[in-house]
Amino acid sequence: MWFEIKRDSKDVFWFFLILSLVYVFPIIHADYLYIDDQWRSLLLVDDAWRRQGRVFAQLLYGAMTFTPSMPSIFPLPLLVSVVAIAWAMKSLVFYLYVEVDFSKCLVVLPLLCSPFFLGNLTYQYDGPAMVLAVVAMVAALTFKPENVGLNVIMPAMLITLALGLYQPSVSVFIGLCCVELLLLIHSAVPGRSVISRIGLRALQLVLGMTVYFFTAYSLVDNSRGTLLAFDSNWINRVESRLHLVVDKISLLNSPGVSWMWAVLLLLAGAGGLFFVAKCLARADRLSAKVGILMAIFFTVGVLLLCTPNVMLFLHEDRMDARNLMGFSSLLILVFYLAHDALNRIKPGAGRCLIIPCLYMFSLSYLYGQVLNAKKEYEASLSTNIAYDLTSRIELRDVEGFNFSAPGAERDAYWVPASEGALALMPVLRYVLSDDNTILFPDHLKRLGISKVYWVRASIDQLMAQNKGKLIVDNKQYRVYRVGNEGLIQIKSHRESAAPEPD
Repeated sequence: MWFEIKRDSKDVFWFFLILSLVYVFPIIHADYLYIDDQWRSLLLVDDAWRRQGRVFAQLLYGAMTFTPSMPSIFPLPLLVSVVAIAWAMKSLVFYLYVEVDFSKCLVVLPLLCSPFFLGNLTYQYDGPAMVLAVVAMVAALTFKPENVGLNVIMPAMLITLALGLYQPSVSVFIGLCCVELLLLIHSAVPGRSVISRIGLRALQLVLGMTVYFFTAYSLVDNSRGTLLAFDSNWINRVESRLHLVVDKISLLNSPGVSWMWAVLLLLAGAGGLFFVAKCLARADRLSAKVGILMAIFFTVGVLLLCTPNVMLFLHEDRMDARNLMGFSSLLILVFYLAHDALNRIKPGAGRCLIIPCLYMFSLSYLYGQVLNAKKEYEASLSTNIAYDLTSRIELRDVEGFNFSAPGAERDAYWVPASEGALALMPVLRYVLSDDNTILFPDHLKRLGISKVYWVRASIDQLMAQNKGKLIVDNKQYRVYRVGNEGLIQIKSHRESAAPEPD
């Protein structure tokens, strides 16, 4: 079939580019200002990335906007990054296979289409930088110059660039290196050559991280990214985070796709058995067989740890979907093994991978509908609040407004129009993120209500300091006057859904 015909790099690039554009279309169509996008687009803070060690993201945006600040030019940065990642997937598939057809291209689609990567793509400002960080990591892996010195320096510089765009992207490089190592073992590459390749990748990574540490990282001036204290509770904390990551990944196993994941993992397991059997069959001595098994198990273990990556060891309250970038490398290995098993069952059956790929595209479009629904709800809610704040005589002379919304819980990101979809696909709620609360002060600032700030004290404390007067009370929010200030309290889902008293 035409799907299994050998393709050149031009055909493969266009294949990836078209699929990538189709995949990100729901994000572009939604045009949703996500978490940090709200204040970035309003304040045009041009040093926020620099203070987080992401100076190259700042330079990238300055170059694309032709300004020293950060005006929104969405979706242009995303479109540019999509072209770049299409090239990266093309390079990666030719790096993994000698001959390439469209069915093999499906193996590397998770580089962009990993379900959790939707959390990265949702950011209008940060998303393109995250995509380009992945591109730089793939380029560091696939770069093959004839000069030995360049084979160390150029990948190291690309790693430095990627870290300066988004630090967790290093998990993609390490994960793909693990996939590369497994393929080298499978190809019966001599042990010395395998060890030499491991040394080369380690040298590239260490050099890249060292250059990053003395350049972009030296500009960091906040406390984010500090390591967990190495004390008696260290192991328990890391273990609890591992359990958390497993729980989040298990959200993919919703009732409608349980069969698909079961079949995919079964095929990957069968492909893994063929893989290990072939590796062991080429070893003559028992010690060599044991060494191969140990190398495979250790490599797979490292690959599994790439999913949570360094976030396992940092002081972070949550593990958001955007942090699980390493899951794409794991999914690529699963697809690779499943593709091999399918072709062993029947030549050309590898095209059946189109089923999980269609699932990932379907998830993207479902997520796009959730973003549209949330955007409409937030617009309605913020418009109603703005009307009350500007029309009530009691609020006209207030000096500013404190804003309180439900915390990081199920109520925090309630989307009435998408409750059905979020119940059917729990992973969508996780991708939407706990941080993406029901409303932000920035929504009101965009409507001309400029002096709105997150409340710095509890509502009870504010009321105790100065007796508040209730001005507005409806099913969705309350507005108080507390002294010379106002207080906007967004009700939780449970509270707003409660029946009105008789």
